[in-house]
Amino acid sequence: MLEHLELSYDDFAEIKEFTEQSGLDFISTGYDDESIEMLESIGTKIFKVASADLVNRPLLDKLVSLKKPLILSTGMATMQEIERTVKYLLDNNPNQEISPASHLHPFQRRHTLPTCPTNYYLPVERTIR
Repeated sequence: MLEHLELSYDDFAEIKEFTEQSGLDFISTGYDDESIEMLESIGTKIFKVASADLVNRPLLDKLVSLKKPLILSTGMATMQEIERTVKYLLDNNPNQEISPASHLHPFQRRHTLPTCPTNYYLPVERTIR
């Protein structure tokens, strides 16, 4: 029904090229092996994980095997899910770079968050550190 709205491989490659030519990092979310492999094949350097997928161990295994930085969307996750996910990722790759998704900051290196004027991210910051 909505297939005509889906982006093709060429669409993703074009968007990635445009973002990099604009001085931006191309970041995308893969929801299954096929989409992760497609994103990997075009040279995606940073992957975002949807909050609904923080409990999806096969997807997390695939992503951690890439040894690329991950941005975790935490908006719809519980603190327990976030804590378990961070522990799982670091248990499987102690050098895994992790950052929470936020419109407030650019990607930060492993386990760091910027200063935020509110306490909104403090529980997530404590978990990811």
